[in-house]
Amino acid sequence: MPTKNELIQVFDDNVINYSKYRPKYPRELVDDIIQLSKIQSNGKILEIGCGTGKITFPFAKQGYKITGLEKGSSLAEFTIMSLKNFLKVDIKNISFEDWEPESERYDIVLSAQAFHWIEPDYGLVKANQILYKNGSLCLIWNLDRSNTTQFWKLTNPIYEKYLPSNKSNKSLDNFVRIYEKKINAMDIFEMVQLKSYKWEKKYQKEEYLGLLKTFSDHMTLEESKRVEFFSEIEKIIDLTGNIVKRKYETVLLFSRKSKLS
Repeated sequence: MPTKNELIQVFDDNVINYSKYRPKYPRELVDDIIQLSKIQSNGKILEIGCGTGKITFPFAKQGYKITGLEKGSSLAEFTIMSLKNFLKVDIKNISFEDWEPESERYDIVLSAQAFHWIEPDYGLVKANQILYKNGSLCLIWNLDRSNTTQFWKLTNPIYEKYLPSNKSNKSLDNFVRIYEKKINAMDIFEMVQLKSYKWEKKYQKEEYLGLLKTFSDHMTLEESKRVEFFSEIEKIIDLTGNIVKRKYETVLLFSRKSKLS
């Protein structure tokens, strides 16, 4: 089995695919975070695991001061260049665990599709410590909801063959439940508000194969199996007209720092 670091390395090795093919986040999500958090125009955001800046960018456009942490050196370099015109954005090539905030405090601690790589209790306690009084925690995941589509039904046997233990979407569902439960059990945070956004995206063959190449469990398959896996998936895409419709549900876990903490 690949180690955690080997799985994470897949993201850094596939920067271009990640930037081009990983889904963005609904505009309504960004608007809701701004409204729920009541962040002021001069507010400060810490983003954990900023990747290629998919959710950094819409907040940067709003003029917020953003510190983005990204462990992958290639990802960090890409995002530094992509957001170089936003002078209030500072991307640091470091993990959340290794980063020392010193006396710095933030209005929002934000993490999209990344917080599950951090040990939960450690991550939540450290996030709480760097929030201003009444600051906000925003944890976000994009979940695949395509299991009713024809494409999913046709490709499911391929996954059973090559990735029989592949439960990536179920795992993300589990993380949502785990973090909601943990936050609610901690007296350092208020009760979670959960918001959901459902949407769809159509991928052409090249785009969809590029998306799959950003998934760590797919890319850490033994090379010969990985080649066979992608070949079989490609055949199914050809059968379905070179278009794959993927259904998404974006989930936001929103909580405020408790007045008691």
